[in-house]
Amino acid sequence: MAVGTLLGLLSLLGGCTPQPARPKPVVVRAPEITEAPKPPPGPDPYKMTVEEVERAPLESNIVKVHTHYNLFPWLQFDMTDPRPQGFMISALFLISGKTGKGVFADGLITVKMYRVDHDSQRPETRTLMQTWQFTPKQALPYRAVRRTVVGEGYQLHLRWADDLDLANREIMIVVEFTRRDGKVISSGSKFFKVPSKVSG
Repeated sequence: MAVGTLLGLLSLLGGCTPQPARPKPVVVRAPEITEAPKPPPGPDPYKMTVEEVERAPLESNIVKVHTHYNLFPWLQFDMTDPRPQGFMISALFLISGKTGKGVFADGLITVKMYRVDHDSQRPETRTLMQTWQFTPKQALPYRAVRRTVVGEGYQLHLRWADDLDLANREIMIVVEFTRRDGKVISSGSKFFKVPSKVSG
């Protein structure tokens, strides 16, 4: 009996033995990431001052003419007339034979605008409607003050004659550059359908 009693007491004591406390999970917070302060913006390498544009050297060795137009290139000079009264060449690059990039050029820039007609007799007839010409001095106000990866260029705003109504007509635009040696370099032809109105 003594042995049984002793075993009973031991079993009771064993049931009351405190269990070791479970360790609390350790929460590790990620360090806060703070951005390094950005350095102040430096000078724009593509932006030129008006003085730099005016003093830029002229080159006559032009080998290519590239033009770029906006999707809607039409201009309205007289706001009382909703019809297009001209167009813009958003970027004109005269490509140097030395550098392969656009330069301000020493020669004559000529823009030609043709009306394109279609009929059953002849598939296409082109009629010259207006010509614009710019000497280096006349082209000076149209020099872009911002260089591009292609180089330096021009942006031309061209108004056609007041009595010229080209609404809903097809036109073709070609840009030519006449070098000092007389050689003429032409751009590709660009075709547009003139809308009936610009605004309103």
